[in-house]
Amino acid sequence: MLKQLHTIFTRSLERKICRNMTYLTFFQCLSLFLCINLYGNVWKQFIHLFSD
Repeated sequence: MLKQLHTIFTRSLERKICRNMTYLTFFQCLSLFLCINLYGNVWKQFIHLFSD
């Protein structure tokens, strides 16, 4: 009984960790994408300033 409970608990924990990992990577990718976008826009404006 205790062993069964332990396996159920560890499985649910593993599932939760996996789900959290996917959320983490999703948010990391999103923030990275936003940072790159922001950096690209700033860089374009920077180039515009110097090309004028």
